[in-house]
Amino acid sequence: MRASVGLGGDFVDEVQKVLDTVAGQPDRYPIASGDVREAPVSRFPYCVYYRVKPGRVVVIAVFHTARDPAAWQSRS
Repeated sequence: MRASVGLGGDFVDEVQKVLDTVAGQPDRYPIASGDVREAPVSRFPYCVYYRVKPGRVVVIAVFHTARDPAAWQSRS
């Protein structure tokens, strides 16, 4: 299977949209585990996992949804 031309750029754009939303509305997305929140990436089977800290957001992972969540959980 061949990747579509420009798909990587589209992926980066969609992740950036999620990051922009998270920056403006950090409590918008649900908690996935403990205090880690999960924000889905449109058009792609990925989620952004992040933690809200005073005055900032800490991104833990941009993670494919088919992978074992234990992998991103070990990063937190």
